[in-house]
Amino acid sequence: MCHRLLCFIKLIGEKRIGRSKSAQYGSVNIQKLSSYQNFVTSEKKALDYNGNKILLVYFDSCAIFFDKYHQPTYIPSEKNLLLEEGLKINWKLSQIKTRNYATWNSQRKTRDYDRVCIDKGSVIAVNINDNFNFEAYCKKVQFGMGLFKNEGLGQVIINPSFLIKTKKNAVLDYKMIHKNEQASLQQVKSFVPQGENDQLIISQLEAIALENRNQAKVLEAINTFLNEKSTKKMNNIKSSQWGQIRSLAMRSNSKDELIDLLFNEDEKNIENQGFLVHGKAYDNWRPHKDFFKDTIKNLNIDDDDDYVIQFVINVSSEMAKRKSMRGEQ
Repeated sequence: MCHRLLCFIKLIGEKRIGRSKSAQYGSVNIQKLSSYQNFVTSEKKALDYNGNKILLVYFDSCAIFFDKYHQPTYIPSEKNLLLEEGLKINWKLSQIKTRNYATWNSQRKTRDYDRVCIDKGSVIAVNINDNFNFEAYCKKVQFGMGLFKNEGLGQVIINPSFLIKTKKNAVLDYKMIHKNEQASLQQVKSFVPQGENDQLIISQLEAIALENRNQAKVLEAINTFLNEKSTKKMNNIKSSQWGQIRSLAMRSNSKDELIDLLFNEDEKNIENQGFLVHGKAYDNWRPHKDFFKDTIKNLNIDDDDDYVIQFVINVSSEMAKRKSMRGEQ
C-alpha cells in the first residue's frame, strides 16, 4: 500500500484539530468527496490593456514564496509563478495583500516560526505574448504554486470570471491626476454588472473613504491648532489640567455636552459650571478660554461630533506631553 493512500486513510473519520483538543474544541468529521465542482470559471484567453495582452493570477488561498536567497518574500518572481522565460509581471496592475502568522505544532506543543505570505484575494497581472499557451499554464498551476501546497496554500485561479466581464473584458484603467505639481494615481476599475451585493460593497467602500478623509481633516486641524501663536501661549498650563480636559472629552457624547462641561458659566449653580471657568483652573485659563472655546465650537467635520471630541482628546494629550517634557508634573 503506497504512502499517499495510507495518509488518506488516516485522515478519514472524526478527528480533533487545532489547540485545546482535549476540551470541546476542534472536533471535525473528514470524509471523501465523491465529486468536486469548482463553480468559479476561468477565461483561457488574454485580456487587453491599452494594446497589451495580460493574464490575471488570482490567489484563492495564501501563498508563500522564497526568493533566490531562500528567504521568505512578499514579492514573488516570474519563476515563483511558474512562468516561462521572457514573461514579466506588470506591477502597476497588480494588487498584493500580505500577512504573516505562526502555525501551531501539535506534536511539539509550540508555535513554529512566522510564515510570511501573500494573502488570499491578491491579484498579479502578467504581460504575455501572442504565443502564450493558456492550457499548458493552467495545467502547470492546477495544484498551486509556492510552498506548503500540501496544506492548501498557493491555490490560484487564472483569469477568474468574477474579475472580468462576460461580454467585454474588464480592463484596469488608470488615470493620472496632477494637483499641486504632484502626480497622484487614481484607479478607475470596471466592475461586473452591479447587483444587490455589489451595491452593498460599494457603499461600504464609500463609508471607509469618508472615514479616511475625516481622519485626515482631524489631523490637519490638530496640527494647525498646535502651531497657532495663541496655542504657544498656553504652554504654562499644567499637564494635570490638560489631563482633566482629556478625561471630560472621553466621557462626552456630543460637542455641545463637551462645551458645557468645559465652559458652562452657570452663576446660580456652581456645581454645574464648566471646568475651565471656576476654581484653580480658571486662573490659568482666563486669557485662553475664549480662544479654546471658539476653536472647538467652529470645528465642523461633516457635522459629526465624534471628530470634534477626537480633536480635543488628541490636543489635550499632546499639550500635556509638551508640558511634561519641560519638567512640570
